[in-house]
Amino acid sequence: MQASAVVNSDETSACVDGRNWWEWVFCSATAVLHVIKPSRGAAVIDAVMGTHRAAVWGRDCWSAQLKVPAQDWQLCLAHQLRNLQVVVDRDPTLFWAPALQALFRYAIHLHQQRDQLPAAQFAAQVARSARLGDWLLARPVTQPEALRLQQRYCKHRQHLFVFLERTDVAPTNNVIERALRASVVHRKVLGGFRSQWGAEAYAPLASIIDTAALKGIKTFAALRTLMGPRRFRSPTPVSRYARFVLSDLHYTAPNVQECCDQAGQILVTTHYGSYPHTGDGVEVRRIFHKLRSLAIESFNEQFKGIFDGHGQVPTKGLRNATPAALP
Repeated sequence: MQASAVVNSDETSACVDGRNWWEWVFCSATAVLHVIKPSRGAAVIDAVMGTHRAAVWGRDCWSAQLKVPAQDWQLCLAHQLRNLQVVVDRDPTLFWAPALQALFRYAIHLHQQRDQLPAAQFAAQVARSARLGDWLLARPVTQPEALRLQQRYCKHRQHLFVFLERTDVAPTNNVIERALRASVVHRKVLGGFRSQWGAEAYAPLASIIDTAALKGIKTFAALRTLMGPRRFRSPTPVSRYARFVLSDLHYTAPNVQECCDQAGQILVTTHYGSYPHTGDGVEVRRIFHKLRSLAIESFNEQFKGIFDGHGQVPTKGLRNATPAALP
């Protein structure tokens, strides 16, 4: 982010340990960065960007976003189209709001057709759009919501059509909305993070997943690259200080049980059969299963996406487990 010419950003609420925090997302042409902090203020942006000043910043009208370290900025037209639609719904007879909506949509269409138009024709259409915008902003408006939007656009007039002047600037903040979608679903389904540690662990993982998608790299391949080359090591003996050995059902084998018995350790594995289960490790197993549930809950959906695990995934046996195992 600190080397990018164009940066987009936005934020959404995130519940962390029962408190309201904010998940910030910063996106450039090559990377996506998620940051979860208790503040929605400009200090978060300053901490991320340092002394770097982007050439253009894509954003909405939130006060903290108005203080971004950039030479210029582009107002998100998708947000403005929604705001104008509220005015249209409240007063369908008003001319100003639908006319400005049509102008914004035409400017976005013009941006998408840039490579298909001769340079002179594109420049003429840009100048025409600017004149129409100035004319609409000078029209008398009395409806309160429309007047508020007109005052906003007059104040930020030079930031409405920056995307028509630069090829590397988008007219909307949709790239950020897409990056935030998984986090919003996570918040609505799970209710948030149960600890600060969970939020701080989630943000880097989301950054890796979204950056890999931006570059067209499979998430699993990106994770393997970050972790380095595959290394095979011989199994490490269980520490003699361990009291319990936690494992899965297929480790319930006589040789494993014998090793634990010789070391004075209790083998805690899953057992089939009717409840209640009995045995030395039943209470420990219950506690560990609860801890495991709490630990992986925030990452469950992300890892299902990484391994395409929404269907049945065979994991028994070395041959089946190897393709889905992290190095």
